[in-house]
Amino acid sequence: FARHAVDEPDGTKLLNLKGFLAYYRDAVHNNEFQVVKELHAFGFRPNLTRRHNDSRWYAADENIGQKRPYLLRESMAIDVAMNHASLSRIHFFSELGLQALI
Repeated sequence: FARHAVDEPDGTKLLNLKGFLAYYRDAVHNNEFQVVKELHAFGFRPNLTRRHNDSRWYAADENIGQKRPYLLRESMAIDVAMNHASLSRIHFFSELGLQALI
């Protein structure tokens, strides 16, 4: 990330949207599998839509409002159960991305 980060006045580095996209543009050419794995870990489906928070987090302690992440397999199973009818459609932004490759 350091190569794509922007220097802040206080000396720290910040990864803005442009840098984030540049990082993943470079990364996909070097290791496509790793990029897919990372996006999946961040809650994205193969069509680049995002799993809903209800399928990614559960209330660990309702008294204090603490939430914890489901295991990845649990999250995927919950997501499929919640959205099985709509998962086969291509999301608008995924379609735009695919069209950009043509």
